[in-house]
Amino acid sequence: SLRFVPEGQGTRLYFLQTGWANDPDWDQGYAYFREEWLETSLPRLQYRFTHGPIDWNNPPDKQQLKSLAQ
Repeated sequence: SLRFVPEGQGTRLYFLQTGWANDPDWDQGYAYFREEWLETSLPRLQYRFTHGPIDWNNPPDKQQLKSLAQ
């Protein structure tokens, strides 16, 4: 689930992904989605809010997304 909370001049995003089992296959899936959310999906969401709609024919690469966090 995603929850958006006003904070100062911005918004804080709370993200919760549940439903994971406790075994190696699930751990591997969790690791994949953790990286995907932190390095691609959430930075793209931030990019969209700061730069406008994403051109999906030429989306920002991971380096452009990384620069947002700095």
